[in-house]
Amino acid sequence: MAWAELYLFFGHLFRKLDLKVINTNIDDFRSFKDFFVPVYEGKPLHIVGTECI
Repeated sequence: MAWAELYLFFGHLFRKLDLKVINTNIDDFRSFKDFFVPVYEGKPLHIVGTECI
């Protein structure tokens, strides 16, 4: 049941918002350590969300 709620929540979120990553380039995404779960070690990512019309 929790997985179904997450799918609904994220589907609604991504459909209603236009998300943009600011002050970031492709090199900022190359600093991941490869463990069982990926660990990001770069600078903090800033995302701005605006409502889609």
